[in-house]
Amino acid sequence: MFYSFYDYNIIIANKIILINRIIFAIKDFTVSFYEVKKIKKLLFKGPYFPSHDQNLMKSEGDLGAAREDFLKNRFTNVDFLLKSRYDWMNEYLKEGMKIIEVGAGSGLSELYLNQKPLITDAVDNPWVDKYVDATKMDFEDSSLDIIIASHTIHHFYRLSI
Repeated sequence: MFYSFYDYNIIIANKIILINRIIFAIKDFTVSFYEVKKIKKLLFKGPYFPSHDQNLMKSEGDLGAAREDFLKNRFTNVDFLLKSRYDWMNEYLKEGMKIIEVGAGSGLSELYLNQKPLITDAVDNPWVDKYVDATKMDFEDSSLDIIIASHTIHHFYRLSI
């Protein structure tokens, strides 16, 4: 899921710092922080589990809102990470290939791939081309050239063989 850094409290060295704006300059690996405000020093005496009402993410768990927010604002850091995740695949994707992405989540891969995959997911969102349970796919043997399953292994509870 993708969230704006505007929504995060970041804990660094037992200090909570509220970051209202972060600008990443990827080319020279510098980071500029604006409007940084130290709130208070906080020492934990054990595990810390914030309650749900302490979560500052405006749209926690809402994949549609996260996708819409990314498409509208195109956060530089997330854009860089997604480009790194998908760009290397373009070397292997050829015109005319039957390509699917399972577990596509927010479906942003099509922004970075030269050949559009069939976007599939186990949740039927508006941007998903086909509902597919990746553990029980209904495609014929040898009917697909490439299956993309990027950052999905933690969802495969039990494979059907």
